[in-house]
Amino acid sequence: MLINAIYKKSDLLYHYTIKNNSFKSYKSMEDKKIKQDDISLKIENTKDELIVKVDENDIPVGEVTRKDMRKYLLIHRASNIFVFNKNKQVLVSKRSTTKEFFPGFYDLCAGGVSGVNEDMEKSAERELDEELGITGVKLIFVGKKFIDSEYTRVWMYAYYIKDFEGKVTLNDGEVESYEFWNLDDILNYKEKLKGKDIKPDSLIVLDFILDKVGGVDKL
Repeated sequence: MLINAIYKKSDLLYHYTIKNNSFKSYKSMEDKKIKQDDISLKIENTKDELIVKVDENDIPVGEVTRKDMRKYLLIHRASNIFVFNKNKQVLVSKRSTTKEFFPGFYDLCAGGVSGVNEDMEKSAERELDEELGITGVKLIFVGKKFIDSEYTRVWMYAYYIKDFEGKVTLNDGEVESYEFWNLDDILNYKEKLKGKDIKPDSLIVLDFILDKVGGVDKL
């Protein structure tokens, strides 16, 4: 399965291709350091907290501030949690414009960066509660995927919830609104979701999950 995402931010056109984990601009980035205007990264909004730094084998190698992680593209861990209802629609959130990373984009999953010495499942549960007010549900762990691109270097731990019928509560201001989208629309979004900017790494992890479980019908 292959999903292509095309975004125009500032004066640059980006082309993201899931198949080879590349997120390339048509203009080079000096020293591979992030330029805020290029990819909608608001470093000034980054929380001043310590997170775990890992290597390309996902081995912890120390601690780093979240701000330095963003600025210097340091490898870290994050959780992604996809919420599917009984109709196999996915819960999609509209990210707050104050978010540090792709503010104002549509996100196909909840999730976030793992803290120091934080268990990944506990991290996923925390993020799900903070962003969507969802608690007491079974998280299904699919696996982890390394994303190495010009905008992030991260080990993504992928989880999903099936047949969700619970209540969603937007608690912390990180999410402006939410709705459920049909997977067919997402997989063909260039025709069916024109004008909607989707956070690109959530497209990667959705593709990863569908590949691991064997397709939409297996969710």
